[in-house]
Amino acid sequence: FFLLNEDDDDDDRLRGLTKEQIDNLSTRNYGDVHTENEWSKTCSVCINEYATGNKLRQLPCTHEFHIHCID
Repeated sequence: FFLLNEDDDDDDRLRGLTKEQIDNLSTRNYGDVHTENEWSKTCSVCINEYATGNKLRQLPCTHEFHIHCID
């Protein structure tokens, strides 16, 4: 048990992206593209469908999410 949790005291580790890195990711408004893909109509974080005008953030892997779900 102690060996598995040995690194738990290291709270100074960075987790995820910095705010600056997140702010530098591209964004777009849903519906701006004339041909939205059928598979990309739902945010995988909140499981809600995108509505025209929703602001999305795009990750480098090209996955998109509501901006408020991942910021």
